[in-house]
Amino acid sequence: MEIRSLNTSVDIKKSPLTEKKSQSDNLTPQDTVALSSGAGEPSLIRKGIEGIGGVVGGIKGAATGILPASIEGGLGAASGGHNADGFAYGIGTVVQGGLAGAGLAVLLGAGGLGIAGLSAAGLVLGGVKVGLMAAEDTIDHEMGKNIAEHAKKSVADYKPSGDKIQDVTSNFVAGLPAGMKAGAESGWKIGQEEGKGTVSGLLEGTKGIGSVIAGTYEPPKTEEKKEEVNLTTGQKIDNAIKKTAEVLVGVPSGLVASALFLPVGPVQGFFNGVDLNQDYSGKDFDKNKAVNHLTRHSYRNASITNSVVFLETAGLGAGVGYLAMGGTTGALIGAAGGVVLGGLAYLAGKHRTERFHEGVARSVVHAHSDNAKTDSKAYDLRRDVTEGVLTGLAAGPREGFKEGYDVSKVVVDGAYEVTKDVAEAVAKGAVKVAKKVVHAVGEVGHFAGGMAKGTFEGIVKDKVE
Repeated sequence: MEIRSLNTSVDIKKSPLTEKKSQSDNLTPQDTVALSSGAGEPSLIRKGIEGIGGVVGGIKGAATGILPASIEGGLGAASGGHNADGFAYGIGTVVQGGLAGAGLAVLLGAGGLGIAGLSAAGLVLGGVKVGLMAAEDTIDHEMGKNIAEHAKKSVADYKPSGDKIQDVTSNFVAGLPAGMKAGAESGWKIGQEEGKGTVSGLLEGTKGIGSVIAGTYEPPKTEEKKEEVNLTTGQKIDNAIKKTAEVLVGVPSGLVASALFLPVGPVQGFFNGVDLNQDYSGKDFDKNKAVNHLTRHSYRNASITNSVVFLETAGLGAGVGYLAMGGTTGALIGAAGGVVLGGLAYLAGKHRTERFHEGVARSVVHAHSDNAKTDSKAYDLRRDVTEGVLTGLAAGPREGFKEGYDVSKVVVDGAYEVTKDVAEAVAKGAVKVAKKVVHAVGEVGHFAGGMAKGTFEGIVKDKVE
């Protein structure tokens, strides 16, 4: 694949802000570009905002690229400047993320668990950064090639001493500043495009949040005509009781599920954004095909849900254990209990998350449907991923609430029918018992009446005689 140049200026004619689709069936009023003026021309406000994002991203890219690039530069120079392919830069970026997390934990005064947790989070974020750069083709081309060139220049005039260890060490030391320079240069270029794309994704993601709140991402409902049925008074009472119970139980259940799935939405939105960027960023865009494509990743979607739920319940359990028992031991015991709870939650709902994932995917696809490719892969990917995260953040609670409400509705309906059957059985049994009691009372009364009559007749007869 041809590698696109990462120019710091964006060609307006090829900008994602102007290269809109002409498929009117895929466009709705909320698909119009935020902060844009007539005929798709980006407003000065939007261009200015993206420009600021580019500067911030460039500074960040340059600052975070120095350390990992210096390592790769040193290794590349030590090998003659031929092996700088971005691999050492990627490893250095991940390690740098972990060190940054640990440093933050120390500054915050966190204990051992806090340092471990933030270090792990830093490693994950570093890995995400490397993964995105690999998808953008910037880590091995723009960054790796630039480091290799600088590393090679740094040892071009070096004359071997005959001592291999000394030569390798000297070349490594000479390559360190060369890598730092290359990392700052390429980090600035890549960071500018990533910063602009991130800002564009924030603006487009805000639009996606609006579509989720309005519910316009959902497919139109097709209501089948139902034959009118005259309900009896008893059936009307049954329906009213069930509806009331569904609301009373469904709303709290929906809120719990909404909170539980809140972090799942943005994680799925992230991966959906990557997939759409790779596979569905052309002019021919079919929303239903894209949704089907994303929801076919059922194993990955289930893994996302399970991982997030386990982290939630483990974290909650660790907090409860720490407060209840105190110290690291209490936190570990609580975390273990939380993992067990998460496993039970998974077993209870593993067959009910498909509709949730489809709903989130549909919201992300709807938001993505008017995105167009530019000549900057870094810009496009950061825009699509950021948009997916924000849209998923809004869709997760909404779809989670629907799932929680629907589950409780099934439970309430089943419980009501069972309770109704039990009540009817009890009532029928009570009627039978009552009949037997009445019959027994009647028999006793008949017996008592016979005895009284016989006694009376005997007394009268004695007197007459």
